[in-house]
Amino acid sequence: MAQIPTSGNISIKEAAGSTRSIDTAVTSTISGSLVTLSTNSIEYDGSLRTTVTPDTDSAPYSMMEFSGYEHTEMDSWPANFPGASGTEIQFWGTEGHVVYSGYGTAEAWCDAYFERDDSNSRIKIRMKSGTAAAMATDYFGYITYTGMSSPTFWVKYNYTGSVTNLSNEASNGGHYAHPELNPAISKDTYRQMSANGVSGGKQFFWIAYRDAPQSTATARVASAGVTFTVKIVSGGTDYTASMPATNITSLEATFGQLL
Repeated sequence: MAQIPTSGNISIKEAAGSTRSIDTAVTSTISGSLVTLSTNSIEYDGSLRTTVTPDTDSAPYSMMEFSGYEHTEMDSWPANFPGASGTEIQFWGTEGHVVYSGYGTAEAWCDAYFERDDSNSRIKIRMKSGTAAAMATDYFGYITYTGMSSPTFWVKYNYTGSVTNLSNEASNGGHYAHPELNPAISKDTYRQMSANGVSGGKQFFWIAYRDAPQSTATARVASAGVTFTVKIVSGGTDYTASMPATNITSLEATFGQLL
């Protein structure tokens, strides 16, 4: 939604025009009441045209408090994602795969992928967790936003402590065992989603990997307190949504006959 002009008339409905309507600007509700629109507005104190304290969502309320107002907001991280009961991502980051003989690979992995969906004003998140034994199901969550002016989009990951990475042959399969080993990714550092759709997507990937004909061994990857933060920058303001800390408890891949 466009910004209400900083000069000229302002109206509750569209008497002064749709671009000057408080009801049009406050997209979180529809009302002809200044009190209702104000209490549902995003806190804004930038008006220079009001005789009361310029704070749209606090009493006393004034139409002139909305001079320059733009309704910008961003949803929080999707609830119970990962962790949705009864789905493969209920135990995201807890996978095991064993290959006892012959040739092939033992693989256990999890990933998170972020992509802009500009036409729907949202960030699409795909998370999945699986092994080489079966195709993993994609699970999607979304972070919607509104009112952003010329936004830029970013995502980063972080974790606590250190990453466990034992007996891993991920490089044999052309993989990095965990994001920190990927030269394009750094812990607690934002990566820009510079384009809409797949071309601007960003992935974070963990894998335990063993292949034949190596000796019997188990690769293991684990990482505690993994978080992701999505950031939108608009008008010099940062809007963020973060995943609650989640453990990659154990990705284990074993090749060979266990004795």
